[in-house]
Amino acid sequence: MNLLGIFGNLQAGLRKKVPVVLQNEAAECGLACICMVASFHGHEIDLRQLRQRFLVSLKGTTLANLIEIGSHLKLTARPLSLELDEVRHLQLPCILYWSFNHFVVLERVRSSSVEIVDPALGRSTVEWKELSKHFTGVALELTPNPEFKRAKRKEKLRVRELTGRIVGLKRSLSQIFLLAIAIEVCTIVTPLFVQWVTDEALVTGDEQLVLTSSVAVNYGSKMSTKGWPVQSEAIHAAVTARDATRKAYTLGVKINVDVLDAEDRLYAARTDSIRATFDALQSEVKLKRLTTDLTEYYGAELNRDIYGETKVP
Repeated sequence: MNLLGIFGNLQAGLRKKVPVVLQNEAAECGLACICMVASFHGHEIDLRQLRQRFLVSLKGTTLANLIEIGSHLKLTARPLSLELDEVRHLQLPCILYWSFNHFVVLERVRSSSVEIVDPALGRSTVEWKELSKHFTGVALELTPNPEFKRAKRKEKLRVRELTGRIVGLKRSLSQIFLLAIAIEVCTIVTPLFVQWVTDEALVTGDEQLVLTSSVAVNYGSKMSTKGWPVQSEAIHAAVTARDATRKAYTLGVKINVDVLDAEDRLYAARTDSIRATFDALQSEVKLKRLTTDLTEYYGAELNRDIYGETKVP
């Protein structure tokens, strides 16, 4: 085993493990492997980001596609054709072409087995005998080049990003805040007012002042205990209904845009499959026409040889 292979195995076995990224579609195994290798080297990226940047057809990705994607991520690709006993010399982690229709990441090589990360199944241990049944002899090493940059994975989609900007939120919050201040002022002023009436009106015996103060205190108490809460609930309900309507409208527009964008990518990914189907149908029609023409031609030649003339059917 050369020094490069030893270093790769030590790096994969001692420092950290390859992050598991599972594919969402059968054709995304190559993208998932690139995502795992890039994340292992420090460029954290998820499958959704790769899917948006690199369109994958229903036929899946080829080795050339993986090399191209790796170059965009500043990963130097080294495609190799090797025998089974040479697998232990690979620089890990690397990508193996599996069963002629799949890609997996080779994470660790042991004396009796290897560890792979299958985008369809996850991490697993495979014996050498089982490996010989699936390994096709093709591997792809991906190593960071001098332009490679580490990057943290972007945060997951937030609710705020989905709903967008809520119009009128600050105004509604300010109204609720002012209403709360008014209620607190009434709650604080009412006991002070009662104390003032007790100290001034009752001591001086001013009946008119006592009557007026009683009416004011009674009205203020009702406003504090009944009026303001009712008004607060009404305003809060109106504000909530208005905000809910705006949120629903904004969310609906946002989701519709995202769905249309996803459908556009979905149809684009399947264009080549539809085109291939039409090409096959056209080829079949051309073949039938050619067969008919040849049949008519050789039939006429046969008639000429037998009867000495061409018989028109």
